[in-house]
Amino acid sequence: MQHVQTDQQPGSVRQLWLNPGFYAFHFQRHKNLNGNATGFGFEYRFSKTEGFTAGIYHSSNWRTSHYLGYFWQPWMLGPVRLSAVVGAIDGYPYVWMWNGNWFPAILPVASMEYHRVGLNIFLIPPYKI
Repeated sequence: MQHVQTDQQPGSVRQLWLNPGFYAFHFQRHKNLNGNATGFGFEYRFSKTEGFTAGIYHSSNWRTSHYLGYFWQPWMLGPVRLSAVVGAIDGYPYVWMWNGNWFPAILPVASMEYHRVGLNIFLIPPYKI
């Protein structure tokens, strides 16, 4: 295992990444949750460690969801960037007290990139349905 290091070269970057949606693995397999969250989104990086993200997708509850967030990727573990996304999501009618409206979210993320292809892995806690 390699040592976790902070990216010491934040520098200015201008990159636009497009996102066709994502796949989700649900530990609550018996609840008929959607794992194929197709959609469209983007990430705009303005430094090597920071950027914005926004998009639309089909949620685990088979609803249309939107997201908007800021991501910060300060740590590296070999080729993997460890980060957090802070933002808001809508379209989850069963999330306590939000009834499908926008709600705040902070999600830990592990990211890997190879040339023009990237992979983001989010850790999303289970919620009551």
